[in-house]
Amino acid sequence: MLHAAVLPPVMWAAELLRSRRRELVRRLAKVHVVAAVALLVCMALGSPMYRRAGREGVGVALRSDSPMYRELGILQHTAVTVGGKGTWTPDVFLPNPAEGR
Repeated sequence: MLHAAVLPPVMWAAELLRSRRRELVRRLAKVHVVAAVALLVCMALGSPMYRRAGREGVGVALRSDSPMYRELGILQHTAVTVGGKGTWTPDVFLPNPAEGR
């Protein structure tokens, strides 16, 4: 669906690039790219919830441990902790996956 939604503006911009407004379209495209990059940088710098121990960081407690956590270094680089009963874990990491349903 995304490709179908993007196709009309791309075709319209291509048509404008062949018209007398070529320079205006090129300048607007450059402004758009600069604004998009600036917005992405601002989002990266202004979102502490994606950093470990950021302001009001999001913490997740898992019920059981998995070797995957140690192999990927998830427990060392994120706020994920392994807790006791009452905490959440995906079904695939349970000792008995039928237990989670």
